[in-house]
Amino acid sequence: MTETDLTAEFDRACSDIRKNTVLNEVLQNCFDELGPTPIRDEDRGFAKEIRETFSDEIKNSVLEYLDDYFEEDTAQPLKALVQGKDIIDVVYPWKTKSGVYAASTDVGDVSKVVPTAQISTACYASGTPGHSWALTAQGKTPLLHRAMLHAGKIMGAAGIRLLQNPQLILAAKKEFNERESEDPYQTPIPQGAKPKIPTTTSS
Repeated sequence: MTETDLTAEFDRACSDIRKNTVLNEVLQNCFDELGPTPIRDEDRGFAKEIRETFSDEIKNSVLEYLDDYFEEDTAQPLKALVQGKDIIDVVYPWKTKSGVYAASTDVGDVSKVVPTAQISTACYASGTPGHSWALTAQGKTPLLHRAMLHAGKIMGAAGIRLLQNPQLILAAKKEFNERESEDPYQTPIPQGAKPKIPTTTSS
């Protein structure tokens, strides 16, 4: 109706993550042993200030997440543990309920090439929306720095466990190969697509 022409150039894409049960269980066991992100009183105080700016809907989004990603018998006790808390201070179990986590990441393509697993630690106030001013405001807090270090400890512990138990590595590779044979990886980026190179001009 506006007599507008549109040209679409497809130069990037992300694949779904291919899970690896073996590696996920190793990470989960290490996470359980090391516990949640260490949280201090000043962390809770700042998180409370951040959450006071949230609507009730945003504050309760964590409860909806638990309903979406865990079976009811797991979700209900977890909801009782985290409801009203300014920072999540419990370790969630590795989810077994099928579902889609809507996000974009190139980790998906990595997971189609090599056995891959991930963890998430509590880095900011509960319910903080992604790509928001509230997330940016917490981007240099001691809590976030501590949470990243804690994640590193968990991954390091998992790496040690794998090196000490080579059979786990073999099992992870076996699972990866089985999933690859069932659903071979094909890059979602069209053949011949090239990345856009930014051009700069000077005056």
